[in-house]
Amino acid sequence: MKTITYCNLSIVDPKKDAPYKGGIIIKDGVIADVGNHITQGIDKKGLILMPGLVDLRVHLSDPGVRHKESLENIILLATRGGVTSMVAQPTTTPPLDNASILHSMMARKNAIKGAHLYFTGALTAKLQGRQLAEMGLMKNIGIVAVSNGDNPVKDTLILKRAFLYASTFDLPIHMHALDCDLSKDGMINASSLSTKMGLRGIPAIAETLEVIRLITLAKALKAKLHISHISCLGAIEHIRQAKRQNLPISTDVCHHHLALTENAIADYRTYTKILPPLRSEQDRRALLLAVKDGTIDAIVSDHKAQDLDVKRVPFVQASFGAIGLQTLLPITLDLWRNGTMSLNQAVRCITLAPSTIADIAAGTLDVGASADVILVDPDEKIIIDKHYLGGKCQNSPYEGTILRGRVKETFVSGSQLYKSRLSKSCKAVKEHKA
Repeated sequence: MKTITYCNLSIVDPKKDAPYKGGIIIKDGVIADVGNHITQGIDKKGLILMPGLVDLRVHLSDPGVRHKESLENIILLATRGGVTSMVAQPTTTPPLDNASILHSMMARKNAIKGAHLYFTGALTAKLQGRQLAEMGLMKNIGIVAVSNGDNPVKDTLILKRAFLYASTFDLPIHMHALDCDLSKDGMINASSLSTKMGLRGIPAIAETLEVIRLITLAKALKAKLHISHISCLGAIEHIRQAKRQNLPISTDVCHHHLALTENAIADYRTYTKILPPLRSEQDRRALLLAVKDGTIDAIVSDHKAQDLDVKRVPFVQASFGAIGLQTLLPITLDLWRNGTMSLNQAVRCITLAPSTIADIAAGTLDVGASADVILVDPDEKIIIDKHYLGGKCQNSPYEGTILRGRVKETFVSGSQLYKSRLSKSCKAVKEHKA
């Protein structure tokens, strides 16, 4: 493998407080050197060097199932979006709830060159919340956590047993917080807008109550709890209190909830139908503050590819889910541009923080670490259209808008797997406002 030396970069190391000018040397698949003393090499003026993104929440697809994206395409789209490590949900068909299915998925993953792929195993069999899955066997194969996908576990006794069993194997538990009774048949945030649109709402308290239940169980059982894609003020307040007690609890938020509110659903835009639903502006502002103060540890894509057949239909019939691998970086960079946080803080939320939660070797620029790095033009505009999104599924809530921050090169284990060849020219369409 040849040695690559880049210089004149703005280096964003998530372990540091501010960017600095310097260069990087990639050799034999690792970062051989990085720092401001590297002044010779290929000039990359105007570009940012940062670790490849680490995405804690990605829904995979099965190529034999309609309305889905192939595993190969998801890994390709990840590298285009600057994501070099992904943690997959167990929501495949069939679910990742036993050793044989996990073995099969890992074999498929190993045959594809691209972003690193890690797995969460199912918490319960078939994700149905009735009996425990083969957590121990899957831990031996290599899962990094257990999850029940977007399915709450209604029976608290089963949930308690699952927490205890997972803790036996020192497995973190990634939970989607939503009370299944209060949210039943809901489609968007419960508010005056849902009433006006004639759509059944999902109240914020459905999330808050489940967060309380999860934290209470985790505290009593000393379990490692990660609460996924929180979306409302009430949930944040209880998570903040739990963290003040130094409980082993971490959280993430989907980038859609930082950029959009329920108003994006106007005209029944099915690409904005996601779970949890887009909330109020008050909730969005609370999420931004929680990311800034560290209550929320990481930002995720919650990538879920859905085809036209299940999205370009009446809102009531449309499936939940939006793609996000391609927009995770530019939306996160908006947090820096609008002054919510520094550039290094923003990058930390999509690199070092999620890798720490997943306990994987990723998200750093340490010398000797795997050369999973990206070069980014922070100012280049991107039209969110079929050409940029690529892939079979185009269900992005930012369809037709302009974002800024294009990945120019992606390296995984020292190999350049993506290089942008697109022009910086960008026709005028409406600008996205975060």
